[in-house]
Amino acid sequence: MVELELRSDPPAQLKVISGRKVLAEGRGAVTARVAPGTVAVEAWATGENAFVKRETIKLGATPRQVSHTITVGRGSVMVRTFPAAHVLVDGVPRGDVPLKLSLFEGQHTIRLECDRSVPQCADGLVVTRSVVVEPGKTIEVMHKWQ
Repeated sequence: MVELELRSDPPAQLKVISGRKVLAEGRGAVTARVAPGTVAVEAWATGENAFVKRETIKLGATPRQVSHTITVGRGSVMVRTFPAAHVLVDGVPRGDVPLKLSLFEGQHTIRLECDRSVPQCADGLVVTRSVVVEPGKTIEVMHKWQ
């Protein structure tokens, strides 16, 4: 057996999975005794700084102790609309446009709610976009209300 110590940067909920069996889970750091072979690990957080990152690790019979850190990078999303809109990311209000957001890598849902005080938006128009954020890169989300 191999003793796997798993951490994440930033600290998050962690899980070690072999096949369909969860071997260990917790927050910050977890340790699991794992048979040599392939094991899946994941880190996730919810709320304003939500992310999910999964990795696969191949463990040999030696060394008997392995330490692994899941590192989650950040990228940027620039949101612009005309006229104004309120922005929610993964269900969490983030402000009004124009808005530059720093988000953890991975998939996120951007919801644009047209400002009802604007005549074009009296009916409460809403647009939802799915984006994949990559570390160190910037994505633009633009929308023009009709």
